[in-house]
Amino acid sequence: MGLESCSISSQPSVRTNYSKTSADALQAFYVIWSDVYGPMGHEPIPFEKEADAKKFVKDHQGKRILGFKDITAKVILSLDNPQ
Repeated sequence: MGLESCSISSQPSVRTNYSKTSADALQAFYVIWSDVYGPMGHEPIPFEKEADAKKFVKDHQGKRILGFKDITAKVILSLDNPQ
């Protein structure tokens, strides 16, 4: 199977935490510094709906909800050391 058979989407997507469906990564809401670990440790946990992100913050001691544009290298590097 060569690269010709692969399809690459120009629309980035993420797998949401509660609904386990795909969502537009650029429009998603991301919770950071919660008590839930992703497959690679602390990582932004994505949600399609802000209401779901807010519920997750309450349920899992999340500290912040960010949009895609707010997730900088500094944020990623800080995930193991909450502010």
